[in-house]
Amino acid sequence: MWSLVLLTCTAAMLLLPLLPALHELLFKSDVQPLPIEHALRGEVGYFAASFGQRVRQWLTESTPQEAGLLRLATSAPEKANFDAVGPSIEAVALLGDDVQLPAALSLDQELYAAGHLQVAAASRLRAVLAEGRLCCGDGVEVQRWADAASVKAGRHCRFHGRVSARDRIEFGPGTAFERVSAPVIVASGPLEETLGEEARPSVTLSSLEQGRLPTPDRVHPLAQRRTYWRDLRTAQAVAHQGDLVVQGHVVLASGSHIQGSIKAYQDLHLHGGSEVQGHLVARGAIRVGPGARVRGNLMSEACIHLAAGSVVGTRDQPVSITAPTITMAPGATVHGSMSAYEGGRVG
Repeated sequence: MWSLVLLTCTAAMLLLPLLPALHELLFKSDVQPLPIEHALRGEVGYFAASFGQRVRQWLTESTPQEAGLLRLATSAPEKANFDAVGPSIEAVALLGDDVQLPAALSLDQELYAAGHLQVAAASRLRAVLAEGRLCCGDGVEVQRWADAASVKAGRHCRFHGRVSARDRIEFGPGTAFERVSAPVIVASGPLEETLGEEARPSVTLSSLEQGRLPTPDRVHPLAQRRTYWRDLRTAQAVAHQGDLVVQGHVVLASGSHIQGSIKAYQDLHLHGGSEVQGHLVARGAIRVGPGARVRGNLMSEACIHLAAGSVVGTRDQPVSITAPTITMAPGATVHGSMSAYEGGRVG
């Protein structure tokens, strides 16, 4: 009898630590999907908008609910003073029309500016939101995100996360970026490429032969799509209405005009002065030559290069550019957003 009681107690003590596991086995609690904030939706400026809403609410409250979270620094025409910012402060708000940060500032707090903000060269910021202009000197580094009415970056700046602007972004030579969004994105600096002969149409054939693409391997008349099972290379400017699908490389001569989209299974190269009304999709590299224009989205599984004077998208029709790496030559312009998940660069 006592042996049975002892055995039962021993078994109960051994099974007791296993009860949570047995309960999870019988009544699973991890089968539901993880909660997702649907308001995010991949928007580049989401974190800046959320931070700005929190700060503005804080500033309008007579009795702030998060008094320990935010420290106000009143600005003057001279540089702002950050001596009062301690390790317990998570965010800093600067009140003033035009605030200058001290030279080579390193700030671990999120930063809000009610007006224009000038960041001195070689400064390092965690995140920054400016209601006015944001001007970054040479070598400025932003670790998470930056947002402003307009953003101007000097030489060799680094934006590790997201950069967004409500009007315009201008990147100096050597600036590195990852995700960017603005109505106008410009790579500034001395033009390393010129809009010379390559940007002009080079049609030399007779009027009866001008603008003819090679005979396709397959035609889809209803979809207005031509398919090539080989490379598509043109020696002179061509004009075509409809989509193109190419199993190999695509090289379009200067001054070509395509009223449709192009999909390439290898590299895709538009020479200078060409224009594509649709999208460009390639497994290989995409190169948009000097002075060329693309109205649609660009997506590459390798890399994208935008030459000097090239324009992608319009203010009325913003686009999306996606690739592991994106390079913009000085003078290139993008209307919309860019995502370089392995890094983008000007130069």
